[in-house]
Amino acid sequence: MSLSATDKAVVTAFWKKMAPKAAEMGGDSLARMLAAYPQLKVYFTHFTDLTPTSPQVKKHGANMMLAVGDAVSKIDDLVGGLAELGELHALKLRLDPANHRTLFHNMMTVMAVYFPMTSLQRCTSPWTSSCSRSPWLCPRNTDKSRGGGHPASSYPQPA
Repeated sequence: MSLSATDKAVVTAFWKKMAPKAAEMGGDSLARMLAAYPQLKVYFTHFTDLTPTSPQVKKHGANMMLAVGDAVSKIDDLVGGLAELGELHALKLRLDPANHRTLFHNMMTVMAVYFPMTSLQRCTSPWTSSCSRSPWLCPRNTDKSRGGGHPASSYPQPA
């Protein structure tokens, strides 16, 4: 997965615009996902309240969006920079990688709501390129004895 220098600049510039509202947008993204895909609530059984206004939903959503900010700060090495977070979600929490795509879609929807006049078409292409496959959130082959070792070594790499 590689982004051009222009793509990186677009993502970084848009994140700077988003950063002041990132926590709020993250809470809205998670709340939207749980409302639209109630079957995903099984991952949050430890929450006492899963309503959109729940402080737990808002806080966890904020943490997820802050992880996006962390990814932007490590945009030159997303896989290595977020390997630990990926291993936590894939190996310990056993999240289905398809759910990251669902969350990402909800994040993009919330971005469009918060920034309707921004050139989101120009911004979404690099975001989609860098996030939609989420190999840095969903490691597969970390078994070094079988040729792995890199968290995303089993993901097909774009040409």
